[in-house]
Amino acid sequence: AGNRGEESTYLIKKKEEPIVQKPKPEETLLKDDTPPVIVLTGLPEEGITKNAVDIVCSVTDEQKIVCLKGTILHKNQEEKEELWEITEWKKEKEGYQFKRGLEEDGIYQIRIEVIDEAGNLQEMSKQLILDSSGPVLSRIQELEDKAISEFVWKYDAEDFIQDLTSVTYEARLDGILCKKNHVYKEPGTHLLEVTARDLTGNVSKETAKFVIVPSEKEAAVEVGEKAEVVRENVSEEKPIVSELEKLPPEQDDIDIISILIGCVA
Repeated sequence: AGNRGEESTYLIKKKEEPIVQKPKPEETLLKDDTPPVIVLTGLPEEGITKNAVDIVCSVTDEQKIVCLKGTILHKNQEEKEELWEITEWKKEKEGYQFKRGLEEDGIYQIRIEVIDEAGNLQEMSKQLILDSSGPVLSRIQELEDKAISEFVWKYDAEDFIQDLTSVTYEARLDGILCKKNHVYKEPGTHLLEVTARDLTGNVSKETAKFVIVPSEKEAAVEVGEKAEVVRENVSEEKPIVSELEKLPPEQDDIDIISILIGCVA
């Protein structure tokens, strides 16, 4: 303090309020356990057709798609395989899409795989059988214009028919359904007709004409049997020539005829 009458100056400091930091809002973590959605259209419901198809595949997800793969495995009727990678994906508003036409006969295995940003995986596999041609028949033409001793139909469909689908068939000999494993030996010309139908409605037909003749063994037996009958009817003790030699010159023709009849009868 100063002397009385003198002015004094005081510095008063304002009490500083402590700085309080506001807590940061908690970061919101997105939880995504929903896998991507794959929609494939254009395939027949039963998966089998005889007509070309146009397939369209769309892939969508609530979040970002990070991996997208697609393949088509094609196997033709000769079982030759070819793998096609789908590269024509186009970016859409909510995902991706591709289109492709399938025209060649064969079996198609379509596989799609998608992964989103959260790691959710979605897969799809579909099969298509495109079969616009009839079943292929073998063995039938092998009989054309052939001469055989007997005919036996002993085949199942898989033994002589090739097709992409299952097949039903019928075999007819001279217009009558063949009995399996039955032996046909009736001599003469015969007509074999085989008709096959597959699941898509395609029909194929093959015919063959052939002749059934007795085999050499059967013919030999038949001739042998006839020869044996003749031998049994001929007397070795009284041959025809020796009996004729014994006839006197004055014997008339009636006696000669009676001797001949007696030898043969």
